[in-house]
Amino acid sequence: MRILTISASPYLLTKLGRLHSDVILNFYKQHTLYSAVWDHDLKWFSPDEQGHYFYEKNGEKICQLLPYISQNPQISSPQLYEIFQKVKPELVISIGDYNEVDAIFAIKTLNSTKFKWVHVLTLNAGPIKDTFNDVFNYIDYVVHTNKKSKKMVSKLSPVANSFSYVGIDESVFFYKNNINNEKLNIISCAKNSQASGIGSILSSSQFLNKDFNLYLHTNLYDTGDYDLNLLKNRYDANEIVRFPENFVGLNDGTPDNELNDLYNDSDVFIDVSVRSATAIALIESMAAGCIPVVAPIGALKEIVDLLPEDCRFFVDGNLYIGSLEEEYYIVSPEHLSKIIQKIYNIKKHNKGKFLEMKNNIVSVVKTLKRKDFLKKIEEAIDFVKKENSVIVESF
Repeated sequence: MRILTISASPYLLTKLGRLHSDVILNFYKQHTLYSAVWDHDLKWFSPDEQGHYFYEKNGEKICQLLPYISQNPQISSPQLYEIFQKVKPELVISIGDYNEVDAIFAIKTLNSTKFKWVHVLTLNAGPIKDTFNDVFNYIDYVVHTNKKSKKMVSKLSPVANSFSYVGIDESVFFYKNNINNEKLNIISCAKNSQASGIGSILSSSQFLNKDFNLYLHTNLYDTGDYDLNLLKNRYDANEIVRFPENFVGLNDGTPDNELNDLYNDSDVFIDVSVRSATAIALIESMAAGCIPVVAPIGALKEIVDLLPEDCRFFVDGNLYIGSLEEEYYIVSPEHLSKIIQKIYNIKKHNKGKFLEMKNNIVSVVKTLKRKDFLKKIEEAIDFVKKENSVIVESF
């Protein structure tokens, strides 16, 4: 089958980039695969002699990448239409939020039987804006990455759908049962953006003493929303905050095996993003034995709610209305520091319970597997292939 995947560049070390990469690697051997990609850094990656871009893995050319600009519908729709004319896809697999598929929707409305459309919906926040409701009448199958997403869409449309957390690859992220030093070692993988809550994490450091180590694994070498060193100088009175020593950017960074080591060297993982669609980094850190401290929203809350009650740590805060009139959440840095102090006291005074908590967390997250998530997409493809409407090969 000729498949066109559409999402962020698979080279990006973001949730969409990583999921897109896994989808490509899972399907390229069985199908003729092309990928339309946004946010592909043309200055970072070079084309071949014919001017073509490819996704490469371990020296192998996996599939051709077809970059386009997604932010402006007036530009993205004609660019993507040209890609469709070139590829003539029988099936489209898109990955992203509901507001990131406008251009595909516009093309699908021209003739809904020309290609099947499976969408992996990474719903960051709700409610879904009414003006996007009609999109779901043109998608043939939706794979949801959190339960809230499935519930919301089911109220809007009878579109065929399923749900799976994105899960982990156990061969990459796993617990080594390390015994760390007497301090509480904290890690957060957070993009340098307001949406990631990294400013709140840095602000919380002002309430913590030298019993804590706080490592922020962030894209320090990209242009971001914050001057991170300025925030560190402002809040980190006891010099507990540490940034990456090696290069970490959106296009390149720490290999997964080294990231797994960083998680294993940590006791606590913090994610206080204002919205959450997949909680990829959270799940991976939990697989390595980290105790999660999160904002009670989206996939973050759903994942932590799976844990025993004594392993659930949610940070107080306030809801506010963000872009597209969605409900976001901003945490209290002071309450975040109090939770961290509470976990430190458990480690200091009851190490047996502390290790039991870590083992319980690992046991729960082991049930969430990336292969199960990919299997849901495979099942979606099988479903749409059997639908009554005909897949037309010409475009």
